[in-house]
Amino acid sequence: MNSITNVPVVMEAHMGCMMRRIDALEAMVEALISRTHLPQPLLQAEDLLLAPCRTVDELEELDRSLAQEDRRNKMQHFLGTIGGASTGAAIRRILRRVATNDVLAQYSLRGRRAKKSFQDLALCKIIRAACVKNFPGQTEAEVEECIGHVLKSAPHRRPAGQQH
Repeated sequence: MNSITNVPVVMEAHMGCMMRRIDALEAMVEALISRTHLPQPLLQAEDLLLAPCRTVDELEELDRSLAQEDRRNKMQHFLGTIGGASTGAAIRRILRRVATNDVLAQYSLRGRRAKKSFQDLALCKIIRAACVKNFPGQTEAEVEECIGHVLKSAPHRRPAGQQH
């Protein structure tokens, strides 16, 4: 009976470790890709995001700036160019580019458990649209579910370069 009650704790620890490994692998793939001489996308990250948002206020300011249609369209195009092998990988890469884990850890998809609602941000709608366009077999609901999983694991993910 006692070992059964520890299963969720053990599974959560394993999930956090797996997410860190996935992040490390993605960082290695990005490093390899950056060493190749592939053509750069027309829209550079500097045009929209100088760096990931480091505070909730910065993320909310970015979100407010997306009220402008031109900026919203550029952001959707830019996020769509980030790519990933799967919807989940693309969302992890997108969210890593948009905000730090400390900021993402303060959000849940629907704003439950004293967290802010990511679903209410214009940015969420833009991410959904970019992913549905890049992964035509995915529905908006499936993309939102992936966003929810990434947000849920954000508190367990260590910043890049930090060892366990």
